[in-house]
Amino acid sequence: MIRALLRTFLGQTRRYALPVFVRMFIPMFVVVLLALATTTCAPPPEPGQRTDAAPAKKQDPSQIETQPGGATNGSSDESDAPASSVTPVHVEYEHLNGGIAVPHCPRCGVVFAAGTTTCSGCGLVVAPWNQETLCPQCVGAGVCARCGNDRACLACNGDGVCPYCEGEGQRNGEECIECRGRGRCRTCAGDGWRSVRDGDFLLTETALPGICPTCIDASGLCPDCGGTGVDAADQICPTCAGERTCVDCGGTGRCAHDRGDGLCALCGGSGREIVNGEPLAPTDRIWNIHRASGEVIVGRVIGYEKSLILVKRTDDKRGAELGLVPEKLEPVTYYSALRDHTSMGDPAGRVMLAKLAAGLDLLPLALVEWRRAAADPAYAKKLVGQERDARFQLVEKWLATAKKALSTADREAALRFAQLAATSARDESTAASARALVRSVRAEIANESAELPDADRRRLESMQRAAVARSVEEARDHLERAGQRLRAAVDGGLSDAAVRKAFEEADRAAWAAERLVGAEAQRATPTTVTWPAAPDDVIDAARRLRLQIAVARAATEVAAGRFAYAARLARRAVALATVSGDGDVAHANSILQQAQLGMARRGVLRASPAPEKE
Repeated sequence: MIRALLRTFLGQTRRYALPVFVRMFIPMFVVVLLALATTTCAPPPEPGQRTDAAPAKKQDPSQIETQPGGATNGSSDESDAPASSVTPVHVEYEHLNGGIAVPHCPRCGVVFAAGTTTCSGCGLVVAPWNQETLCPQCVGAGVCARCGNDRACLACNGDGVCPYCEGEGQRNGEECIECRGRGRCRTCAGDGWRSVRDGDFLLTETALPGICPTCIDASGLCPDCGGTGVDAADQICPTCAGERTCVDCGGTGRCAHDRGDGLCALCGGSGREIVNGEPLAPTDRIWNIHRASGEVIVGRVIGYEKSLILVKRTDDKRGAELGLVPEKLEPVTYYSALRDHTSMGDPAGRVMLAKLAAGLDLLPLALVEWRRAAADPAYAKKLVGQERDARFQLVEKWLATAKKALSTADREAALRFAQLAATSARDESTAASARALVRSVRAEIANESAELPDADRRRLESMQRAAVARSVEEARDHLERAGQRLRAAVDGGLSDAAVRKAFEEADRAAWAAERLVGAEAQRATPTTVTWPAAPDDVIDAARRLRLQIAVARAATEVAAGRFAYAARLARRAVALATVSGDGDVAHANSILQQAQLGMARRGVLRASPAPEKE
């Protein structure tokens, strides 16, 4: 009928020859009027909305439970409220930061599959969420603070100034014994960074990713006695207390501060922490890529193909992509780039990395990769010979290093590496050669001391006493600083990042005191030089302080829900307590049990399947 009226009206307008624009306007005006006349009709229901006229049930405000994201739940039927007006509730996650994140319903606990928007258990409308923050452990660097090339100096926190006199060069009106009055950090030479390329690692320090920074070349042996268990005077070695193995790694040769890969244990190497979400991949981290020429490229390694490392620069506004051949990269950089693109559970990939590390003369890394690959039963028998060959090459390298050090009159280093070779050699001929070298070095040291004139001997003894006194004083300064940083971390008032930084500074200072006295006790044994304090007492005090630090850090991580990281710290505390014979071993074990229970609970939740819809 409306169409007929319009046709009649338009016919009349044509008869009277109205202007064209008027004839176009009138139909539009009529349509608008008709639309306004129908506004009293009810709109179609939204999806999921009730269509009956029954009023919604009222809830007692005291019975309403507020949910994250602004939604509520209570005793009313879920279908009483229009779904279109419900704000999606944030999914809750059971997660290990830098590890596995398990989404589940915040109301009934049902585990969700990826992309779930409605809970199959209670019908709650949900939405996933992520919050990306700077990793508080590595502060965005993505690397372990203790092992690996190109890392910030722990002694000065990357500032480059002496941490004991704060760059003044003096303490209490006297010259600072740590920096000798220069005001610069002695560990990193004042640049704030430690790198293999810059040569600021000592001969006995390990600078490879995932390798224990205390023992030498992943040997797992005491770094001072070389695994003999005794000092130069055949007394019990104060560093390892006669146990022969490295106290820090327990003889494994792997860094105790990460997961064996040289990456930050908290963020997995990405430098970013995804709260309530999956972590970033290590390939997303921005790091310094060292060319063989010494040039440093800042960027991401986005992949590799046909032996080319593909790099996307971030220090270039254009974001240029480069393909770098192995010969153009520093060996540790090349190994690290391939490691980031190789799954830890891929035995074929670990074999490839082992061959690469061996070819680059990174024998400790090759040993670790052979062991990882051999953990797969399908590869175990095939790789026995490769691991044995890598061990033999490492022993031969120690012998060569010992002979080179002896040629430069560095008898201490020569003796240490010869002892390592003698302890680790598997074949009798190599072991006999190493033992002969040990006897030769010791004979040279004894002969030199016996041939000295009395005046020179007295002067040498005076110099040794002064060096011992200086080492003990430095160690006490380290312990004082460690205690201050521990109290700052425990007393509160600091942010999470600052607390972790304080814990790391405290442990590093106590470790420095322990290593300083242990090395000095090998050079000047208490039987030949009078010590102002027994080296055993100083080392024991350092270990007890490190034990307190490890226990406090583990407890802090348990409280934060980072159970995997807490368990690692608790195991370290148990090892330190066992070596020190301290009564805190029970406390450390209790924290370890709490961390393991937390991991088990989350593992059960992760393995719980979501219920099927009825």
